Amino acid sequence: MNFDLADLRAFLSVADLGSFRAASDALHLSQSALSRRVDKLEDALGVQLFTRTTRKVELTTVGRAFVHRARNVFNELDSALLGIADVAERLSGEVTLACVPSAVGYFLPSVFEAYHRLYPRIRMRVHDESSSAVLLAVTRGDADFGVTYIGTQESDIDFLPLIEEAFVLACPSSHPFAERESVRWSDLGAHPYIALAQGSGNRFLIDQALAHSTSRPRWIWEVNHVAAL
Repeated sequence: MNFDLADLRAFLSVADLGSFRAASDALHLSQSALSRRVDKLEDALGVQLFTRTTRKVELTTVGRAFVHRARNVFNELDSALLGIADVAERLSGEVTLACVPSAVGYFLPSVFEAYHRLYPRIRMRVHDESSSAVLLAVTRGDADFGVTYIGTQESDIDFLPLIEEAFVLACPSSHPFAERESVRWSDLGAHPYIALAQGSGNRFLIDQALAHSTSRPRWIWEVNHVAAL
């Protein structure tokens, strides 16, 4: 049937208040929008729920019977939501997450905060590791799930993309690239750069991007973490 909870709520409001005008004020809807919701519900059910005149609105016999059923729907929904909230409050345990350090500082704090509000009795253990170490932790079962840059061909691990970001070039304001809006990977060949260490997910992705360049840039410093750049 093509109707939703908002249509049921519109019907109950008119039934309780005995007026489309009063119901539209209570629901902060225009009378025409409210009327369309009630019409939609009647069309879906194939019955007339109200008799309407210019002076009053009354429930039909079917409408009076349906009021109780519609109210039960909302009562059951409220009970279900309260039950879920109660279960969430009683859940306890520990979840282990392996993730790259940049994710911990970038977008995970707000996720942790929201998760803790929903499940206050569940503790979160976070292992901030390199991308390869994150994959290894999930593969070995040392972590329940991981957040990393790179994937793998492991058949028993599922991957779900969370965010997509572009690489950006950081250089001094005096550098020839500083005034350019974009730089191609092939443009980097003649310029030395600071590299991330082997084993880093970012290093893996950068090496892949540079693999087809005829002239690869030469690194002159190498660091372990993005923060050190």
